[in-house]
Amino acid sequence: MSEWHMPESEVAPSVADRFAHILSAIGTVQEQLNGISEEALASDRMRRLVLERLLEIISIASSHIPADIRGVENDVDWQTIDGIGHRLENACDRIETNVLWSISRNKLMPLKLCANRYVGKLG
Repeated sequence: MSEWHMPESEVAPSVADRFAHILSAIGTVQEQLNGISEEALASDRMRRLVLERLLEIISIASSHIPADIRGVENDVDWQTIDGIGHRLENACDRIETNVLWSISRNKLMPLKLCANRYVGKLG
């Protein structure tokens, strides 16, 4: 049996690419939440689904950030970002609106600042 190799056109994303994915997803989260309340989010199923998927993308991308970067970026709550991804991946039911809201409003900005710093350095 021959060993599988990733085709050249499907090269794994770099750390800079991962940070770019994070920035793109955070930008869309901010667009989705602009001008709405937590109550409005709770009653908007499509917006909740979009938000859940974006948080999953952010979590997956952030899980590929090397430990040496994570270790110096103390303002980022890596554990919460990782945790929401695992919860979303394994959720059979909805994630509570207050959890989605809190992460989106309170945990993404430090990650966005970190990502902006490294996209410039690594890209």
